[in-house]
Amino acid sequence: MPRNNCLNISRLAKYDFKYISLEEVIVLEYLLHYYQRNNLDIVILNRIELETGIKRNRLTSAVQDLKQKGFIDTKVEKSKTTFVIFIDIITNNLAKIFTNPTKLGYQYYLYVQNPSSFKKTKAKKVVTKVDPKTKQKTKAEAAQMSLF
Repeated sequence: MPRNNCLNISRLAKYDFKYISLEEVIVLEYLLHYYQRNNLDIVILNRIELETGIKRNRLTSAVQDLKQKGFIDTKVEKSKTTFVIFIDIITNNLAKIFTNPTKLGYQYYLYVQNPSSFKKTKAKKVVTKVDPKTKQKTKAEAAQMSLF
């Protein structure tokens, strides 16, 4: 059974299908999904075919079209085809890829390129304590409330 756990349907509607075909979009989104998780080395054509449901001849033509546009490249190493994604070229061509390029489209590709810059961090509270012997504040007791 084909399964595609990386395609965002709401983003799919924003692509310009005059410039990029549906199969190319699915393959590109699939490769970006694995690129983001640093697992691009495990992706092979059989796996893409199985997980997306795209037949082999359409898959190879989509990969060739993406190579022709400069978005990806393939290298054959020991009878295994490995993929290389050029995020900078994709980011530079977002105006062509999307019908109406929005801030969210750009943020998605920047997130794929550098996911650590979009992580939310919580601010740590500084807690101070008063040392009873020296009457100086230490960091653990300041947040405690005193009734006396």
